Parts: sequence; structure tokens; C-alpha cells
Amino acid sequence: VHEAEPQGTVMFTMHVQASATSSIQTYAEDTTGISYILLGYWTSGYYIERFDQIDPNNTNGAWGGEDLSSFGVASGTVAEMIVGNWTADTQLDGGIRASTTLNRLVDIHESEGAGGGGSQGGVNGVTMLVKATSSTARVQVYAETEGANNASIDFWLTGYWGTNPTGLDYNERFSTVGGPGSASTWTDTTLSTFGVTASAIAEMLFADITADNGSVIFGVRTDGSSIDRTFNIHETEAGGWSLAKAHVKAGSDANSTVEIYTDNTADDAWRLLGFWAASNTPPNAPTLYDRLFESEKTGTSTPKIRFSVTDPDEHRLPDPVG
Repeated sequence: VHEAEPQGTVMFTMHVQASATSSIQTYAEDTTGISYILLGYWTSGYYIERFDQIDPNNTNGAWGGEDLSSFGVASGTVAEMIVGNWTADTQLDGGIRASTTLNRLVDIHESEGAGGGGSQGGVNGVTMLVKATSSTARVQVYAETEGANNASIDFWLTGYWGTNPTGLDYNERFSTVGGPGSASTWTDTTLSTFGVTASAIAEMLFADITADNGSVIFGVRTDGSSIDRTFNIHETEAGGWSLAKAHVKAGSDANSTVEIYTDNTADDAWRLLGFWAASNTPPNAPTLYDRLFESEKTGTSTPKIRFSVTDPDEHRLPDPVG
């Protein structure tokens, strides 16, 4: 991990499967400089950990396919990958996407100083989820400059979902989200305009985008939350973005509202990377239980209405009773 300067942090986000006793393991070369934050947890599904460095050997500045089946990833599986920049004093573009037309790439801040990969000092980058396609579990990756391992742009498979969280599927996006209008104020932000459904789990990227401006504080949390869920992201140098991301649960309202925060509205950027939502909800599905029970009564009879868990459109209206 690249150094942070002159203050702030370099942040990478990873999933980890807890043991039966809710335990995980952590490692730090320097226990003073490395810290860990629990951002949240899933109550269902099964995540399979990996840590495979991938050298795609694609053409520089072009999207190319990468098969993940040799790592155990199957077609339709949601994988978690890191795209990172090793290069000292040079910002580089890198990206990860499914076999789509989304230009899902980011301008990654330089690495610098000694260590890590030869003359480079660690790696800058960001984690993204991506859904593998085809029988070979193919994804697409992009490197402005692609070199051997530990040089230029590199990719890591950090794991994949063996079983998705119950009833959910991942929907890939790369949508620009407007930042807060006022600094140091938690601000409601609408995600429904990007297809995010009520109570979906959104994957949000945020970045410090201006060189030599000092660190910038960012935050993202569920609408109505009181958690101080903020992160101090270090400054950029010589261009590029200092990147981080976090999952956040959208509100149950029609706007799928989340709250976002920054202490610097001039130097922030926000992207929706994707979201987890019900995999069996058809487009324009009706909102269930959106009226009070009293409004459904007819005289002294009370009709019964059943909605199936597996098919929100299925309904049955039996003969009135009473």
C-alpha cells in the first residue's frame, strides 16, 4: 500500500468470510501505520477468498478479456477485484467491467518512493465488484500501461461470491453522482435515477481529485443513520485520483436515498459502481403493502391477498370470508 501524505489514509476495501466464531485474521507490517474499519456485514450468502495477481497482457489503452474460471469463478458469479497502479510519479487509467460497453475506468494516483515494486513505493488503486460472464467466467480489464507483475497497472482477484446474499443479484453501473452542495454537511442523495431500488445495497466510489490540496474527508451512510461513517483520504500528487469505496444500504423510500458527506466540495468526485437488489423483481413491479389495511376493507368482508416471496407479481384473491 502506497504511503499517505501529508495526512489522511490510503484505503482499500475487501470482503472477508468470518469463521463460525465470527473471527477473521489481519496482518500489518507496521501496526502503527495500518488500521482496520468494519464497514458492515452480510447476514447471508457465502464469500470465497482468493488473492491472485493477474497479468492480462492486453494492448495498452484498450479493454481486453480475462478468464477467471481457473480461479474457481463460474459464469454469472460476482467477483471482487482490485485495480492498482505501481508506477512512480505517473498517474494511470485502469478499469474492470463485465462484457459491457460501460467505460468503467478510473484515473489512479501515482505511486512514489522506494519499496514495493522495485523503485515504486507500494500501490494505489481501488476495489470493484464485477459479474463474470460466459462459460470461462470472462471479465474485461483496462490498463493505460500494462506491464509485468508489480509494474504499471496490475489486477488482483480478491475473492468471489460462491452464493449470493439471499435473493440478491449485482447490477453493474458507472454513474456520476453529484456531490454535496455544502461542505461538512450530511446530504441526502437520490439513487433511484440510476436504477437503484428501495433498500438496495449500493457500491459507492469517492475520490479526492485535485493535486496538492491536502486530504479530503468523505462519508456515505444509510438515510437517517447517525453513524459517523467518514474516511480521511490522502491528497493526490501529479494528477490522478485518490480513490476509496464503500457499500451503503439505500433508504426504503421511492428515491432510494443515501447520505453523503465531504469537507471539500471543490475537490470531490462520486461514482455509483453498482448495486445489489432483488434478483426476482421485474421492471415496474408494484410497491407491496403501500396502503393501510383499513383502506382495503369492503363492508364487513375482508378479502385476503397473498404475495409470493419468489414472484412479486403473483397474487391471488380468494372468495371473501365473513
